[in-house]
Amino acid sequence: MTELLRKFIETAGPLIVLALGLLLALSEWQNNILQNDLADIKEAAQQEEINHAKKLSTATDSLVAASREYDAVKSERDTLIARLRSSASAGAKAGTDRACEARVAHLEEMVRDLHRLVEACDGGWHGCAARKDALTETVK
Repeated sequence: MTELLRKFIETAGPLIVLALGLLLALSEWQNNILQNDLADIKEAAQQEEINHAKKLSTATDSLVAASREYDAVKSERDTLIARLRSSASAGAKAGTDRACEARVAHLEEMVRDLHRLVEACDGGWHGCAARKDALTETVK
């Protein structure tokens, strides 16, 4: 029996070593493929984060622009209100009916313009805020 075992080891030994070497090489090759795939996945995730950051930056810029527009419309509203008060006080001094009616019509038109501007600004402000919130949720 020992003679048979010795002959088996002499004949099969190099084949076993060769098979182990081949298995080691295949294992290393598979490990390299997995490492490359992992690197590709990490790179794609980083690119996605960069894209989300750019979208968030754009949304923030839009929000800042809307805020500035809102401030400009608010300033225009304040100016119109001041003119309205000035016209009302000047109208009281003028005393003529036609002049008062013309001033009232003009003031009503100014109030309509003011109302339209406030609605436009408010809609823009809320729209930008909603887009910024949606992008923030997307980035999370």
